[in-house]
Amino acid sequence: GPKRLKNATGLSKSPDVLIAADVVYGDDESNMESIVRTMRLLCDEHTLVILAHGQGAAPGVWNSEGPFFSHARKWFRHWQVPLGKADKKACVIHVLRLKRARNKQALSVIGKVAA
Repeated sequence: GPKRLKNATGLSKSPDVLIAADVVYGDDESNMESIVRTMRLLCDEHTLVILAHGQGAAPGVWNSEGPFFSHARKWFRHWQVPLGKADKKACVIHVLRLKRARNKQALSVIGKVAA
């Protein structure tokens, strides 16, 4: 669970910022589910997640679509950083923040269903 992962990584609490680059590639949905699950375990509603994707990103990622975002949107609010014309050929940046559960019991039930 979250506490075990944080202990294994030496974190005493969720980080303020989680940055990842080039992690959403291929078309294996189970890998995308694993990335989202790991992000969920590391984050709380205050953690800002910044993802950067290059040209070879998984299908749909450049347009905030596809299997990765189908899974991520269940748990995270999402924004795509607007880039200038020259930057669009290099990478795209997404910012995510864990959605707040209405109460801890709701979060627990949601976590069991999605896990």
